[in-house]
Amino acid sequence: MLKTLQLVPLFGVLFVVYWLAVKVGFFPEKLNNVLFHMRLPSGSIWKPTWGDFMILMGVLTLYVELFKSTRTSEVTIFDHLFSTFVLIAY
Repeated sequence: MLKTLQLVPLFGVLFVVYWLAVKVGFFPEKLNNVLFHMRLPSGSIWKPTWGDFMILMGVLTLYVELFKSTRTSEVTIFDHLFSTFVLIAY
């Protein structure tokens, strides 16, 4: 299971999730819907949206992909190849 996760480019997974959300009609219409409200120590209210959540998922995925790309093994070559295909798909 862990080997498979190392081989799959996570940006591809994020791309497929976003594509499915667009196909079912969730995005872009509901991109500005508020997920939750949180009162900050300053007294103002923070209202993150689904768009903010997707950006956060992209940044976290980039963080994990950076660690995956620093490995040295035969699997890394295939990971870079699949990541190139995902880049072309974007």
